[in-house]
Amino acid sequence: MTQESLFSSNDDVDGAGSRPTLTASVSAQTMRSTNTFLSTNERRRRQEMAQKRREEMIAGVDRYGFFSEGPSNVHHKAVLLRSSLFDAPFPKRGTKGIASQSAPPPTSLSSPSASPKINGHDHTKTPAVQQARSAADSVHRQREQERIAKWSRMLTVKGRDQGHNAVQFDFVNGIDRKVRRRVYKGIPDSWRSAAWFALLQDRKKTEEGRQSYSLAKPHIQTAAAAAVVNTPNKSGTSTFETLVDMSSTHDVQIDLDVPRTISGHIQFHTRYGQGQRALFHVLHAISMLCDQCGYCQGMGPIAATLLCYFSPEHAYAAMVSMHNHLNLHSTFSPGFPGLVENLFVQDKLLRRYMPELAAAMDEHTVVASSYATKWYITLFSNSIPFETQLRVWDAWLLDGQDVITLVAVAIIWAHRGVILEPRADFETILSALSSFFVPEDDDALLSWVKRALKRKDVQSTIRRAREEYRDKVQSGEAAALML
Repeated sequence: MTQESLFSSNDDVDGAGSRPTLTASVSAQTMRSTNTFLSTNERRRRQEMAQKRREEMIAGVDRYGFFSEGPSNVHHKAVLLRSSLFDAPFPKRGTKGIASQSAPPPTSLSSPSASPKINGHDHTKTPAVQQARSAADSVHRQREQERIAKWSRMLTVKGRDQGHNAVQFDFVNGIDRKVRRRVYKGIPDSWRSAAWFALLQDRKKTEEGRQSYSLAKPHIQTAAAAAVVNTPNKSGTSTFETLVDMSSTHDVQIDLDVPRTISGHIQFHTRYGQGQRALFHVLHAISMLCDQCGYCQGMGPIAATLLCYFSPEHAYAAMVSMHNHLNLHSTFSPGFPGLVENLFVQDKLLRRYMPELAAAMDEHTVVASSYATKWYITLFSNSIPFETQLRVWDAWLLDGQDVITLVAVAIIWAHRGVILEPRADFETILSALSSFFVPEDDDALLSWVKRALKRKDVQSTIRRAREEYRDKVQSGEAAALML
């Protein structure tokens, strides 16, 4: 059933001659189902039971809206990345032996009886995951409360909607050192939507943002090009609302994928509920943005994450900015050239700075596309806890796709004890790198990435690798790189 067919059943309910006559038995059955014949006490009892069930459900939801428990939501192959795994910094070029130094493998958090998740879209926490992160989460929450006031002074309102609600923000002093430092420490959740909006606007001014837009612009459809939030057209309807009313060739596939997209979140838990309808509308609208990208399944978790912080119209506008200025166009274009580029850059970094790991994976024929594809396609939304994903996205919106590449390298670095284990083989390495990764402390992971990204030699290596990849695209050699 499509979204359109769901609502079409209610059409013409007020038509004078279209309503069939109900028989007495059907009418009585309908009245019983709507509690018409229930006593006052019975009706009150049922209302109290329904309220109790709602309260129990809400009590099992974490601060981000995910259900905390449930046998169908247990993480399969969840592993703990202890902070000590990131104590050793990003290696220097030519340094030998660092990767082979004693490094314990990540700790398994999965129950022996845990069943795998369907489609890998649930982000709910098992008790083991909660316990592993409890100490760091407690510290982060305390620090977050202290940071809220600081962020309120860093952001200023730049635009309001028709109801005078603040919808557009910018940084008071631009992207300065203070903003960069505080983004990597984690944006307070209450300010995340405002900060993300400001960061998305800033990406348009960067070299990467302009390069991304130059690739996307020729393929943007006219009807979907004006993604300015809350700016009505001549008929008084916004671009998003206009697109929602249009048909898309991708609607059937989107409707099939929506219920499988982070269904462990209370907002997207109910089939054809408000959250699922909003997700459908955003994906439906974005499928008409670009004649090359259309719709890909990896767009679902990205749109769902945005809907946790934005209205559907604002989420659509954010996805348009990501498509145009954060290389999502290249990621989802035919052949996934953006994915191949990031895999190419990742390989160059490993061979230059972690040659022992690169050699071991070559020996066991473990190619990056076999484990890292989902990392880049979904921006880690199916591979790390939701709160960690948010921290990664904070940095990604600030510094672009190099952040995603370095997070991937960080995960490989954290598994050096597994990859270099003498008895390691193809299956053990691939299984380890296909796990659900739970950092003991997000600060340790983000600090490792930040320190690596600040190094001039790392920046130069990444830049040259991307230029080399583009040269291969021009020469026609890029098609074979994924293999």
